[in-house]
Amino acid sequence: MEKLWRRIWILGLLFSIWSFFSYSNDWEFGSRGEHILPFKNSKMKIKDEKIMMKLEEDKSGDFRMKVKVRFVFENEEEGKKIIGFVTPEREDHDAEEENSGKTKRLGITNFLSKVNGKTVSTQQKALQDILSKGILDKETWEEYQEKKNWKSDVYYLEAPFFKGENVVEHEYYYTGSYGIFERDFDYILTTISEWKNQKVENFELRLDMGNTYFRLPYTFWKNHKKIEWELLGEGKSVVVEEGENQKRVYLRMKDGVIRYRAENFAPDKEFRAVVITDSRGTVGQVSNPKHSKYILHDKLTELFLRIQMEDEEFYRGDLETLTNTELEFLRNYPYAFAGYDFSRKDLKAYFSQFVWYLPLGTKAPIKKEEVISVVDDILKKRRETK
Repeated sequence: MEKLWRRIWILGLLFSIWSFFSYSNDWEFGSRGEHILPFKNSKMKIKDEKIMMKLEEDKSGDFRMKVKVRFVFENEEEGKKIIGFVTPEREDHDAEEENSGKTKRLGITNFLSKVNGKTVSTQQKALQDILSKGILDKETWEEYQEKKNWKSDVYYLEAPFFKGENVVEHEYYYTGSYGIFERDFDYILTTISEWKNQKVENFELRLDMGNTYFRLPYTFWKNHKKIEWELLGEGKSVVVEEGENQKRVYLRMKDGVIRYRAENFAPDKEFRAVVITDSRGTVGQVSNPKHSKYILHDKLTELFLRIQMEDEEFYRGDLETLTNTELEFLRNYPYAFAGYDFSRKDLKAYFSQFVWYLPLGTKAPIKKEEVISVVDDILKKRRETK
């Protein structure tokens, strides 16, 4: 049964914020493609940071994340500064791309950057091509060659910085990493420890996840201190234990946002928002589904997953043992996950116990799933034999 719960990742892509840090060039890449790390030292102190992430869905149902970040830095010396970022190459290219020499290197698109209100152009070059530009000294280049044994790109900008406060803004899109029932959107926060003051005096993270069902981290710290997420708008949330000292927050929002604000913010763990893209993802590696006033799944939810994963001959017998009411509940799982607003009181009452159900309307797109036709067939035969 464990194999049914095991998540199979297609891509293992992470990314990090475009940030400025001091003192250290020694940074290990955790993955490739959407992972951008600063390499140019800076003596600037970070005062304020506001991250706004908005999940967008295209006509095909595919997701991407729009990110807007606003920094306020305290700079010690006036003058032009070159700020550079290194990204490893992507790993999700196929052999045809590789042979053609047109491998897609970066998963971030539509990147825009402003320094003190003025748009700044960003240059892109291969790491081995920038020594002559004076951006990366030979010693640092040799360090990257020694520790990073793959080809990398460098993105860099040059802009004037005032003495005192400087506002740096940027925005971009990225696609996240794909899972079998979900999409991960990771964001590296621990580079904050590399800034001069090793913390952000005023920090805010704002998430607009639309009407999706998703999960967020329980903590940003190794001591397991709880994140105080604020739900701004209609929504449901529940904390779920997924193992020893491992918790997650599961949420469903309706036209609202989630916010976290803190002073002197200094995380030592990263951020990950996981969009559960398929109704089969309502069952996860959670041993006890009962939490607070909501649950994640029950025996019908588990049976629903089996229907999606096994041939009919293996689950047909289980369906035959259900009452007509239970069969009605089961056939409506795809509708419930899409946020269908049921008029039947018994259906609404049953699904309202789940954290992932919020009535959004009666026009939600419903994918015709096997469970609907199988249950309809059983109910029809029962009526005919009466």
